[in-house]
Formats: sequence, structure tokens, C-alpha cells
Amino acid sequence: MKRRDFFQRTLGAASSASVINCSTLLRTENLSPFLLDGDSPQPQTSMDPATRNGGARATPASSTAISCLDFGAVPDFHGEQFGTDVIPAIKAAVEAALSTVGDGCEIHLPPGRYRASTSAVIDLRGRRHVTLNFAGSITTDPSAMTVLTFVNGFDIRINATMLEGGIFDGWEADRPYRANYLESANVARDGGQEAICIQGIFGCELDLRAYGYAGRLLRTTERADQSHPPTGAFSGRLETGRHSNLQKARVAQVLWADSGTEVGTGNWGSLERVVCDFDYFPPVWTNLNDIEIATFDCAFAVAGPEFRGCVVVEGNYWYVGDLDGGNLSNHITFKPSSERKCEALRVSRMRFLNRGVGLYVDGASRFDFSLDHSSGHHSPLWAAAQLKDARNGSVTVTASGYGERLILIRGADSDNLRVTPIDQNFRASDNMVEVSEDVHGLILIDRPLLQNVLHSKARIAVRSHSQVIIDTPVFLGDDGAIFDLVDGNQVFVRGSFHRGEAILARNSPPRHFNSGGNDALLIQDLRINAGSNTHGDGGEITFGIGLGAFSKSAPMAILKSKLSNATDTELQGGLSMQFRHIGNKIYDGFEVSASMTENETVGVLLTVEHGRYVPKRIKMSEPDPINGRRLLYVDGSQDDPIE
Repeated sequence: MKRRDFFQRTLGAASSASVINCSTLLRTENLSPFLLDGDSPQPQTSMDPATRNGGARATPASSTAISCLDFGAVPDFHGEQFGTDVIPAIKAAVEAALSTVGDGCEIHLPPGRYRASTSAVIDLRGRRHVTLNFAGSITTDPSAMTVLTFVNGFDIRINATMLEGGIFDGWEADRPYRANYLESANVARDGGQEAICIQGIFGCELDLRAYGYAGRLLRTTERADQSHPPTGAFSGRLETGRHSNLQKARVAQVLWADSGTEVGTGNWGSLERVVCDFDYFPPVWTNLNDIEIATFDCAFAVAGPEFRGCVVVEGNYWYVGDLDGGNLSNHITFKPSSERKCEALRVSRMRFLNRGVGLYVDGASRFDFSLDHSSGHHSPLWAAAQLKDARNGSVTVTASGYGERLILIRGADSDNLRVTPIDQNFRASDNMVEVSEDVHGLILIDRPLLQNVLHSKARIAVRSHSQVIIDTPVFLGDDGAIFDLVDGNQVFVRGSFHRGEAILARNSPPRHFNSGGNDALLIQDLRINAGSNTHGDGGEITFGIGLGAFSKSAPMAILKSKLSNATDTELQGGLSMQFRHIGNKIYDGFEVSASMTENETVGVLLTVEHGRYVPKRIKMSEPDPINGRRLLYVDGSQDDPIE
């Protein structure tokens, strides 16, 4: 049941006066944070029309709700460390509700702004359907602590807002936040602060917000007692916002989720939406299973969300905008924990903005991602996707704007990867797609569309002898090269289209090049000379290759029409054209052979020199009378034949 449906159903016909009296309403209005504090934040993220009290949702309480006002809560925050501590009242109200109502009880903190100067662990005693409806906002003192820890319950609902507070030493400090929230699970122990910690609660609907709060909004971790239920089955949404005065603190971190010692805890849960307005640290999930985040709408200072050793992660639309960190900051990271690697990952659509690495996948397997990365001239991306030691995965990458490259694949364990790079007017300063020298596995570059690259770079660079299949590529543009490949490479190209003046290969060409039937190379010039056939000295064929003429005509038909006019002493009939590896002495090339007089076969082998195909005369010997093998001579040389 959705939170709003629950409250509508439980809102009785009785007057709300039994929960909040008139004096309380008057006191709350007079102590509005916007009236008391001229520097109070105006959250940058969108809020419901019902939002009040510095971002808190003024959700109506049920007629049977237990009010924290009856246990000493006073909404009298009026400046840092001034006001009545609300934590003892919250704890007392919860204990009273559990004792008098039990399952299905509701604890209500009315609208207003409250101070929190201490911490509390609240045991829900294994109760079910407890609702913690904090309609007011809470501002904490700058103390290292976990403000509220909830343990031991089932199917809980929590609605709460943190407004400012926390621990922040200013942007001029070497460490504005005393704890490293990106690496520390227990930030309170390390000098930081977190608002809510959930342990040993199974089934928890969250509606949590933080605005200008210099701390961690939420931590979920393993149960503190084995008699408690496992932690998991979360739902709902999380939201953070910046202060209108950007010199003040940002939210340190929206979420840290880990399994503690219970690695691989299943069913962490499904969040409808996570909104982060330039939080300093990203959310982190570690060693958890079954995570679904339907929507991310975020921007960060240090880096984007991280998943460490998580299994089964799914999402619908994840947007991560600007990162204030360096050019190697990642928008989304999947990487191993100390215990295991990520596995079974799928996000339907990711969208990234500006500098850094878009998607970073380290050691993961069985994944399927589709992403779009755009960047401006003054904030170029480093790589839209970087795959390291990844296996059995698929990534579609679309990029526009400026940056170094679209895709980088590296790591000795990388294998069985399918990548589809799509260049939508992306200006690359390095090789667009690069397979590093340490890669040994199978890589499929499927239906790439690659356009602009610097003169000294290539659209596809393969630095290793890994088997790389390039299926149905489209290459456009005049600058740079199409390929930059090592000698003896294992690159196979199937069915391609090229328009422009870019050279084919900067070093070696692909080992196999099958242009796919009629989508072949156009023979631009053909000359046939008669002469002696001894050692391949005659029967010369020379022609040029027009790479820009893909998909225009079939060269076989042109050659056959030319040869049909030849005399008996010239090349005639039996023409074949194929692309294959010829021994280990010559670069791969198009081999054109034809039946000759005197039962000899000669023709032309197109090799590659300085990135362009060059025709060489070839001759094949008579079959050996013992084993039937033939020798191939190039340019009339009998001294060093190729078997």
C-alpha cells in the first residue's frame, strides 16, 4: 500500500484536535524556520505542494496517533544548539505507543522545527505496521552520533526530514566533512553524523528528506541480534536538497547500505525514486542482493552512486548530472567488494552529463546497460564507458559533445563483451573505442557508428591479439584512421560502410575483412597486361581501392566484364575474390586470382603499407606431385615462398 493511501485510509472522522491542539498550531506557526532564520534553505529540488517547515511533509496524523508533544517535544529550535532536545520525547512516545497500541500504532511529530542534541536506539519489539510520521523537521547539533537507530520490526513506515545541522567545518577546511562518508560505514565513530540507522527491520517504507544537512541521511545494515528479522525489503523514496546559500553545507550523503557480516543478504528492496541535489558524497551499496532503484535524479561533488559486490541490481532511468570531482570521477560505478564481485545488473537507460567517466564496470558479469553521455567543450568527458575485467555483458553507448573516448576495455579477465558505440557528433581527442593490450578475451563491437576523430587517432584501436569481431560498422569522416591495430591481430570485420577520406589502418589492417556480398569495395581502376607467366612476372593486374565507395557496386561484376575482353594470352575466367590470412609473411589483403594459360594461377594480393592497400603480384605454383600442396610467390620471388 502506498504511503498516501495508508494515511487516507487510517485518517478517521475524529477531529485532529485530539492530536494537535490550537496552542500547538500557534506555537508551530510562530516558530517557522523561515521566520526565525533568514538563512534557512530554500530547497532546490521540487517538493509536494503540501510541503511545510523547511521541507518536511505535513502528512496528516491518524486519529489514534500518539503525539510526541505529549512526551515533551517542543518545536522551539531557534538557532544552533538552542531549543529543547526532541529525541527523548520521540523515544518515550514510541515506547508508549508500542505498549498501549502495539501492532499498527502511529507516532506523530507535529509540524515545526525541532532540535536534536542526543541520540537513541529504539527497539520496536518485533511489532508490525508501526508508522513514524515526523511531519516536523529536525535540526541536529554538531555532535558525532547516529541520531535515531530503529531495530527489530516488520513493515514499518518512516516519514522524516532533516533540516540543516550535522558537522561541517566550512569549505575552506582541508576536510569540510570530518568523516569520509564514501568509505566509512560507521561515520559517527569516525567523527561524522548520520540521521537514521535501520537494523533488523524487514519491510520498511521510506519517505526521507534532507536539506542542507551535513551528515548521512540513512544507513541500513545487518541486524544487531540474530533474534531480529534480517534487514531488507525497503521501498519508497529519498530526497536531498542544497541550501540556497551555497557557502553553507551540502548534504554529506543520502544513503549507505551494507550487509555487515551477512554478505549476500537478499531482498534489500526497491526504491521508487532517489533525488540528490549535489550531495558531497554518493550513495553506496555493499554486498547486498536484489536492489532496484527505479529512478535516479542526481548530481554530486565527489562521484556518482557506487555498487560494491552487489548481485541483481536493476533500474529504469538513472540520470547523473555534473560531478564536481576530477576528470576520472565516475557517474555510476559497479566494482568488487573485498568479498565478491557484482553480477546480474541491468539498467534500461542511463544519462550522464559532462566531465568524468560515465559508466565504470570493474570485474562484473552478466550485465546489460544502455547509456547516453553528453558533455560541453569546457567540461569534456574522459570515457562514456570503461569496462575493466568485465565478462558476459552488453553495453550500448551514445555520446555527443566533447571528450577523449567513447569506450575503453581493459583487464586480462575481460571476455565475451558486446559493446555498441554510437557517435552523435562526438568530438574525440583519443581513439574512440580502444581495447587495451592486456585484454585476451572475445570482444564484439556490434553495429558501431563512428564519425569524428583527431588526425593522429583512430575510430577503433585494438592493442592486443584478443579476438575482436566488428559487426556491420558505419564509419564516417575524413580525419584520422578507421583502425589502429597491432601486427598479427585477430580482428574480424563483417559488412561495413565508410564515407569520407579517413585512411583504413594506421598500422596493420584487420585480419579478416568481409564486406558482406554486394556491400563490397568498388574497383576504381583496372589494368590488365599480357606477358610471360614465369614466376609471376607477367599477367599483372593493378587497381585502386575506394574505401569511400562502399555499398555502391559489386567489384566482381566489374572485374568479370573487364576480363571478358582479354585475349587468350591474358587473364581469363575463373575469377575469385576473397579476404583471408596468407601465411605469416604478408599482411592480410584482398586476393584476386584467375585461371591463366599454361595451367598457372597468378593474380594480385592487396597488402597494406602506411595505412593504405597496395597491390602486389602473386603466383601460385603447380601442385606438389607427392602432397598436392602449392607454394605462393609474391612479386616474382622464388627464394622465400609462402606455403
